[in-house]
Amino acid sequence: MIWTAFPFGKYINLTAPQIAFRDPDYLYWTDETVRLWGDIRIDVHTVATRASNIRVLPLNGEDRMVEYIIDQHTGRFVTVEFTLASDGPGPMRSRVIDLSMPRRFHSYDKLGGRNLVAAVKEHLFGRKRVRITREKAEDFFADETNFLRAY
Repeated sequence: MIWTAFPFGKYINLTAPQIAFRDPDYLYWTDETVRLWGDIRIDVHTVATRASNIRVLPLNGEDRMVEYIIDQHTGRFVTVEFTLASDGPGPMRSRVIDLSMPRRFHSYDKLGGRNLVAAVKEHLFGRKRVRITREKAEDFFADETNFLRAY
């Protein structure tokens, strides 16, 4: 899959997959509000949809779920924890990782987005501070097996 680089803005020359791992709030804001054209419009929408449906990886053959942690005083997104699916469902548990979650609680939540991306990087790649290259980001979002099909 060939991804189109952003021709404008804060992340000029980056592709939508790179932006998803760098600033998911910007990706979703762009998808929701910016009038895009051509391939970039398709790329942003595809990545935004897939970034809301990332498959939670099993641990030692056991299915897991993601639990979204929200600060009860501020109502803002804090982080995620990965639990065994056998622990049962909960109001903030899901079988998919949704990078739009911080934005759902507050429309401009850069800290929540950074916290979520760090936890997701650790879950998917083994380290919070792993460098996500253009190639790694694009390969991840091109591989449909990384997502539960909801698009």
